[in-house]
Amino acid sequence: MEYTTLNIEEEKHFITVWLNRPKVHNAINGEMIHELLYFFNEIACNQQARVVVIRGKGKSFCAGADLNWMKEVLNYTYDQNYLDSLTLAKCLYAMNVCPKVVISVVHGAVMGGANGLAAASDIVVSTDNAQFAMSETSLGLVPAIISPYVIDKIGKSHARRLMLMATKFDAVEAERIGLVHYVVSEGELDNKVEEIINQVLKNSPDAIRRTKQLLEKISMLNNPDELMKYTSETIAKARISEEGQEGIAAFFSKQKPGWVAQTEKKENHLN
Repeated sequence: MEYTTLNIEEEKHFITVWLNRPKVHNAINGEMIHELLYFFNEIACNQQARVVVIRGKGKSFCAGADLNWMKEVLNYTYDQNYLDSLTLAKCLYAMNVCPKVVISVVHGAVMGGANGLAAASDIVVSTDNAQFAMSETSLGLVPAIISPYVIDKIGKSHARRLMLMATKFDAVEAERIGLVHYVVSEGELDNKVEEIINQVLKNSPDAIRRTKQLLEKISMLNNPDELMKYTSETIAKARISEEGQEGIAAFFSKQKPGWVAQTEKKENHLN
């Protein structure tokens, strides 16, 4: 696929997805949603990439919905609006269940739906000057599509306050409530992202995939017996898996497992 709203940079073990509409602060439109959905459906099958980093070109990460797109939506029928919204819902779901570690790196404006991108990511790094807002209610709209992921990240109490008031909040507040995990200066941003990627690459790709499935599944199980059965099956399968066997053996022999050795070999070659 030839992307028009995204810029994809591929390394051997990670891919950076740049939201690439800097003139409008990377505002979301229908085309960007379709391209993000296509990308995350494709990357799920990529055996090389282990990390996906989402960033924004220009002055902002993402300013929410594109104004011109919103004007078009005003003329949509209910069915058109439903299908349009369903695509965004599928996009955030694909991000959330992506078998890779998804890192959002935010700066500048993080408005409306951009908070959904952050919330559907595994790890969020923010510059200390970023400004956030879940501003939908100020426009007569509802933050429906992003709500499952935002509530999962920050809880219903904070979600109620921020969604109902629609006020701006800074990166310190975003970190305090759990939407953001790390707040750094702009000058420290790239080093922090590299540090996180390097740490992730020390871990088993298969175990990361299994853990993300675990985190998604356990929230759906209310019956204690089902929960105990599922978690016991999950660790039993991990113990007899190829990477599980390799990791345990490497630990006792004080060696590095293959997934670490391969990464370090590439880094040494580049250096």
